[in-house]
Amino acid sequence: MDSVTVAVLDCFSPIIAGKLLSKLPRGWTLVPIGRTTFKERKTAIKNATAALVMGAPLNERLLVEADNLLYIQKLGAGVDNIDLNYCREHKIGVGRLNAGNAIPVAEHTLMMMLAASRQLVNFDKSTRAGSWQKELARGSNQTVHGKTVWYCWTRSYRASSC
Repeated sequence: MDSVTVAVLDCFSPIIAGKLLSKLPRGWTLVPIGRTTFKERKTAIKNATAALVMGAPLNERLLVEADNLLYIQKLGAGVDNIDLNYCREHKIGVGRLNAGNAIPVAEHTLMMMLAASRQLVNFDKSTRAGSWQKELARGSNQTVHGKTVWYCWTRSYRASSC
């Protein structure tokens, strides 16, 4: 294939967009959207042969506008925002970026475990309201000291918490 037009259907920071542009093979064109509207996405995907998507909905209403679309690359976990039946019927390939967010998800899980054990939300709310409940904090907080936090290694997600 001599030329490929890639529709970018989510808004990215200028730094990320610049990195995408710098990695494009010769003859490829990147068509980013400026705003996350149906109209912008429809314009971007109209002549695209490939699409990059994170959270944008790729339903039949949008996919019917993409006469030349051959492939969709989903960035991030899950493809629930893509009409897979439509793609199957129209022979549009769908791929997902495997494990791109495994480490941030594992770290977020650890953060949530600590926040829950220390009742972060409750104490933050009362402290912001002007009430530091020191005695309640001493008596009700759980610690992770002496507990085991298990990280498992899987083929799909290199390091993740289980």
